[in-house]
Amino acid sequence: MKKFLTYALFVSVIIITSCTDGSIIGNDLLGDEEVSLKFDESFELTGQTVLGDSLPTYIVGNINQTYMLGEIDEPIFGKYSSDVYTAFRYSSTFPNYDNGVLDSIVLDLEYDERGFYGDTTVIHNIEVFRITEEFIESDTIYSNQTFMTDMIPLASVAMVPSKSANVNVVLRDLDIDSIVSLSPRLRIRLDDAFGMELLEDDAAESNDSTFFANYKGLYIKSTTEGSSMIGLNFNENTDFNDGIARLHLYYSVTDSADVVTLEEYSYVMSAATSSTFIHDYNGSAVGNSLNDSVAGQEFLYSQNMAGVNAEIEIPDLNFLDNNNSDTIIINAAQLVLIVNEDVSEVQSDLYPSSPQFLLSKDREDGEGKTLIDDIVKDGIPISLGLALHDGIAKEVVQPDGSTIKTVTFVITNYVRNLLENDIGASKVTISPVGRSESPRRTVFYGLNHPEFPAKLRIAYTKI
Repeated sequence: MKKFLTYALFVSVIIITSCTDGSIIGNDLLGDEEVSLKFDESFELTGQTVLGDSLPTYIVGNINQTYMLGEIDEPIFGKYSSDVYTAFRYSSTFPNYDNGVLDSIVLDLEYDERGFYGDTTVIHNIEVFRITEEFIESDTIYSNQTFMTDMIPLASVAMVPSKSANVNVVLRDLDIDSIVSLSPRLRIRLDDAFGMELLEDDAAESNDSTFFANYKGLYIKSTTEGSSMIGLNFNENTDFNDGIARLHLYYSVTDSADVVTLEEYSYVMSAATSSTFIHDYNGSAVGNSLNDSVAGQEFLYSQNMAGVNAEIEIPDLNFLDNNNSDTIIINAAQLVLIVNEDVSEVQSDLYPSSPQFLLSKDREDGEGKTLIDDIVKDGIPISLGLALHDGIAKEVVQPDGSTIKTVTFVITNYVRNLLENDIGASKVTISPVGRSESPRRTVFYGLNHPEFPAKLRIAYTKI
């Protein structure tokens, strides 16, 4: 394999958040206080890439929109895949299948462009199975959970999904068939025997508990002839033409006068939809860098789904107050990383990087992690905390005209609390935002990269 080329916050925070140049932070911030305000970015950082943990892909009351289907196999992050478990339920009314004769049963899933990744020309071999195990009663479903299914699929199709081609569908409206053009979507005809079972199950036609006991859900998977994922939109929207996932049962009814009426009943896919993620780093660049602080000097890795995280150790900053002989006011602090977008190295044309990240730290009780102080603040919503924290990948033009992509984290409160509580070295973990709804991955230049090293930047006042 080719080796990679070698929040006082006040006004100062607002200014500093928009800057990435050390000289700007060190000079323009100073104004008339040039003597007392110090700037330092020479801190020695260490770090490594670490395995991620499973994450919730379904939480009661918190509905995801994007679910991924497919598998990727590439040299940087290895192999990773996503399958989907979903249930279906009645819509706003119960069906009436009296004297109905089945035409077909079709699974209808709108594409979501955010979930497309890798080679869009690859054939997907998509299979749909019937779930045989109770799974929708769980309050939380994690990305490493699987559920029992029938061995024989309800459908098997081979296709190249198109996120740009609309689909013409016949909608049954009383006695008139109307052809409408719907947004790009995956429509899979399921086994007629499954449709017949639904049509003939009188006990389940008007009883939720009986229905869910008999029809526990569907498992959807795709094996690909290459590296490709597609996105599916499971947003709970009651407008049929706005992309809600559905299961359509088409049937006909003949009345006493031998008049045939074409009917349709649409089951709604349940909010209890989850993903199963599998990651295999064997033989990949990431696999060879795991838990290796030496490798972290050159590159760090971060991945969506249940993928790896970058971990950076912040050095002991207590020396700034000269053993408590000075009073230190942290005016602003940033952690700045640069994204490697060299196509020849990281294949960023096929696998674009994540757009936003956040920092977490170890919990005081040692049980997992929690968001850092700059994101979680009393009286401030998480959304505002994330905005102040920044962590958004931005294009920055260099003095020579070239462009780099930087990610700047505002960590002023975090650093202030380290000093106020006399905490020595501590670790922060870099993770992408919205990781359960995207397959993206990111390569950062490391902590001692010769051209684009990560930097800790602190502007402070000594009193």
